[in-house]
Amino acid sequence: MNDYIRRHVVHREESMQFPPKPADAEFLFAETTWIQLFTAIGAAFRFDTLEYERFSDSKVARLIAAIPYLASCENPERTALSHLATLVLASRNATRKAFSHKPQDDANPLARLATIADFQGGDRRIIDKGLALLGIVLVSGYLHDAKRDIQSGKYNPVASLAWNPESLLAGLAVQAGLEVSPEMDGLLGSSEASKLWWEV
Repeated sequence: MNDYIRRHVVHREESMQFPPKPADAEFLFAETTWIQLFTAIGAAFRFDTLEYERFSDSKVARLIAAIPYLASCENPERTALSHLATLVLASRNATRKAFSHKPQDDANPLARLATIADFQGGDRRIIDKGLALLGIVLVSGYLHDAKRDIQSGKYNPVASLAWNPESLLAGLAVQAGLEVSPEMDGLLGSSEASKLWWEV
């Protein structure tokens, strides 16, 4: 067992301050479910202690895992693990390039989410709300990195003026603000999403 799991996960449910929860049974995406998912991903990718800590604390990763559960999709565990594995691959140096934004992705601000946007059944309103929150994270990241990407020569749809970030963020915020999942609202809101980093 990884040292992080041994030292922290056993008591995680008692010590966690976010999100504040009564009994796990009252929630579609329980704290115990998140622990099981990030522990499995960490074991599969052989996370070290720092990687376990960073991943388990990532609100982006938690939201990605939560969507199929909150939307009552079929096979939510399988979907969550598949999408979390994609997030890890998109964050690793050896595989990051394959997931980077390309000019052909400019037409749709959620194009880069396609590999984590496949769901079996479920409430489409809740799925779309979750994807809109993830879209806010992505667009905000491009806006934040625009100057640096210009200097490095990395393609950035905001820096290239292909996107109007303010307009995109406003539209995504409307979708993300729909009151269709109070539990998702407790995980992440539009304002906080705009301040998060995509990579884990």
